[in-house]
Amino acid sequence: MRSSHISWLGLVLAFGGASTAHATSVYLNGVAVDGLANQKFTGATVAFDAKGDVHITAPGIEVKTLTAGQPGAAATSSTAAKPTKHYFLVPQQSVLGMTGYDIDVFLNDTWVTRFRDGEQQNPIDVTKYLKVGSNKVIFTAHKVKGPRKSVSPAHTFTVMVGQGTAGGDQVIIEDPLLTFKRTAAQTDDATEADTFNAH
Repeated sequence: MRSSHISWLGLVLAFGGASTAHATSVYLNGVAVDGLANQKFTGATVAFDAKGDVHITAPGIEVKTLTAGQPGAAATSSTAAKPTKHYFLVPQQSVLGMTGYDIDVFLNDTWVTRFRDGEQQNPIDVTKYLKVGSNKVIFTAHKVKGPRKSVSPAHTFTVMVGQGTAGGDQVIIEDPLLTFKRTAAQTDDATEADTFNAH
């Protein structure tokens, strides 16, 4: 039995041009999904058994069997599992309003918030934007128009992604993951993309 890493879309296209006497069955994470359509999974492991049936292993995909008589295919896939730990965006300005930057944050291609220069802002729980495994974050800093209040590199504006806990009016970061920083000495807009794992 030979396995290879290909996308679900590539698998569908390969079947579309083939004609065999044996009715091939497809299994996703051990559940039969014959008839499943309009799905694409990247990074999946595909194995063909001795009968020609196809077995796909796709981490982070949950498969549920529908009750008999329900419309739709025999099985459907849900979104990736959500983290059990909590993750926060933590903004911090060394001196409020001195860097002259606003910072936008995107998680998995979804805009989350804008941290504004000169505004005191609290940490934000962003767990709902994440999935178990790798997550993408994009920071975009925009220089605010108007006279500069400082040109000192000591005046900083940072936004951190971290795993932690919230209690009362406090957030305790137990595992700092990523930090984006701009200083008052900088004048250009900037975008930075990175990834981190959530559990």
